[in-house]
Amino acid sequence: MSGGHATPRGRSDNRPARVTIARRTDEEARVVVVGDVDLSGIPEITKCLEELVESGCTRLTLDLAGVTFADANALGLLVRTKRKLEKQDGTLEVFYDDNPYVTRLLDVTGLSSLFR
Repeated sequence: MSGGHATPRGRSDNRPARVTIARRTDEEARVVVVGDVDLSGIPEITKCLEELVESGCTRLTLDLAGVTFADANALGLLVRTKRKLEKQDGTLEVFYDDNPYVTRLLDVTGLSSLFR
């Protein structure tokens, strides 16, 4: 049995998540995530987002258009980050350009309106 994820095309592979801060000002940042957002990728993404929030960033845009897999860990990350920012009167905008993995996760859980 393979350790990767089965994709809609039937192939199985694993693309570790990569996180990049694409743009940053004192109060605003755009963070781009590419690859699999699952248990193995969450710590790096969480660390990046927490550091931004702790440094005073109150407007985050999280670009998930390049995500190749997203599970419940990704959903938890979105909800936690949104709550932290809201406590500081901040906002989280999630951009995913109809990415099928992110769209499915948000649709199945009924949270698509929260992050659109």
